[in-house]
Amino acid sequence: MFQAKTRAHSGRTRILAVSTALALGLFALLGAPMPSQAEKVVHTLDWVPYGRDAGFYAAAAKGFLKEEGIDLVIMRGKGSSETVKRLKAGEADFGTPDAGVVTISRSRGIQVKMLGAFHARTPITVVTVKGRGINTIKDFAGKTLADASFSSSHKVFPAFARKNGLDPKTVKWEFMSPGALGSSGLAGTVDGWAAYATNEPSQKKAAKQAGKELLIFRFADHGVDIYSNSTTTTDEKIKNNPDQVRRYMRGMYKGLAWAIANPKEATEFILKKAPVLNRDTANAHWRIAINHLVTPAAKKHGLGYMSKEKVAFTRDTIAEAYNIKKKPAVSDLYTTEFLPKIMVK
Repeated sequence: MFQAKTRAHSGRTRILAVSTALALGLFALLGAPMPSQAEKVVHTLDWVPYGRDAGFYAAAAKGFLKEEGIDLVIMRGKGSSETVKRLKAGEADFGTPDAGVVTISRSRGIQVKMLGAFHARTPITVVTVKGRGINTIKDFAGKTLADASFSSSHKVFPAFARKNGLDPKTVKWEFMSPGALGSSGLAGTVDGWAAYATNEPSQKKAAKQAGKELLIFRFADHGVDIYSNSTTTTDEKIKNNPDQVRRYMRGMYKGLAWAIANPKEATEFILKKAPVLNRDTANAHWRIAINHLVTPAAKKHGLGYMSKEKVAFTRDTIAEAYNIKKKPAVSDLYTTEFLPKIMVK
């Protein structure tokens, strides 16, 4: 009986081996890539995940990265500076830090480089409450604004102010935790606060509940349209593993394009990861992110496109804001070599 079982097992093994050989032969004949185990790749956000990040989660969940042999892990962020630190330390392979932080980091010898825009249009805004005597940017003179100490918004504000005839020295800043900014502004503790446009739905909802209406000044609409969050990696990664970089960018931007075309469905994927989020608010956050991703340049040149001129303008604006004496070369800050030319409407 033992011999009979052994012969049967041996027969099944031969059949399996033949089947496997035939399958592999078929892959080779069709010119298809051989199946292999996906690489674990870590993407670090710049902050806690919310609706704005729906596209990243959709890219992973819909299999666009798996098709490129990548098993994506998304890590929550703690600010763009921390994102760059994680990239430098090898704790993450890719991330979406602010372009200003990339510029500052590069000026300090940290070799990180942008690969494609996420917020191709800056989402930085200054918000106030209607009825407080602030109707134009010049009306911020003598007022107090709030921001998080680690944020770049108050650092870029002087460029925004000067562009619009306001002496930035006439504005006072108070620093507090991000969660306290809007509530302090609504309560009148401060006259206004810095915020990202992608948070507008949450801010407007809170204002409505308080019986108030917001007035929002967008930097991009007033002469300071710089690049903001961008897909970024290290020079070392580009040099040592360009194939992974290319596959990652192809899968991620295919995923972002799908999420742009299917915003409600894309939002569902981040809700699975962060069920505490409100569905309608998360969807609104992602739609605003789309408006900052799908710019005229993206429609003309492809999703994530970055121009030399705008990178230079971003660098110069940040260099002035942070008093950077030795500005990094524009070519050291970004490359479009790995961007797949994915067209969007």
